[in-house]
Amino acid sequence: MRKTTQYFLFDLCDRTFAVPLHAVKRIVRMAYITPLPGAPRVVRGIINLQGRVVPVIDIRVRFGMESRPPRLNDRMIIVGMPDRTVALWADDIRGTIECDESEVARGGGFFSESGPVEGAMVYGDDIVLIQDLPRLLLPEEEEVLDRTIHAGEANSE
Repeated sequence: MRKTTQYFLFDLCDRTFAVPLHAVKRIVRMAYITPLPGAPRVVRGIINLQGRVVPVIDIRVRFGMESRPPRLNDRMIIVGMPDRTVALWADDIRGTIECDESEVARGGGFFSESGPVEGAMVYGDDIVLIQDLPRLLLPEEEEVLDRTIHAGEANSE
C-alpha cells in the first residue's frame, strides 16, 4: 500500500513551497504587522489573531531572498509548530495536493545543509521545497523571540 501525504502549496518570489497540510490552521489576508524591536531578522513582526500574539515569519530572509513591504493581496498561512503558532508570509497560495511519499526527495546531502527544508518534490513544472517547520526558527532565534514577546507583554501591563 502506498503512503501519501497532503501538502499546502504557496508561492514566494516565483518559487513554490509546501508545508504539511495537517500543520495549517487557517489562511488569512495580509494584516498590519506590528514591528517587534529586538526580534530575529526572520521575524517580520507580530499580528493580533483573535486576541493572540502571532509572530510573522518572513521566509524570504531564511532563504536569502530580498525582503519587501507587505502587499494587500499577500496571504499569511497560520501554522502550528511544536512550541508555537506562527504566520508564514506568502505572496500567493496554491492550495492542497496529495503526494505519494515515494515522489519526495528527502534527507542527506543538499537537504541536510539547506536550512528548514525537509525535502523536495516535482509539481507540474515546479520544484517544490517542503518546509521543515520545527527547523524554521533556529534555537537561538526561538529564545530571542520568546524574550522579546514576553518583554512586550510585560511592558503592556
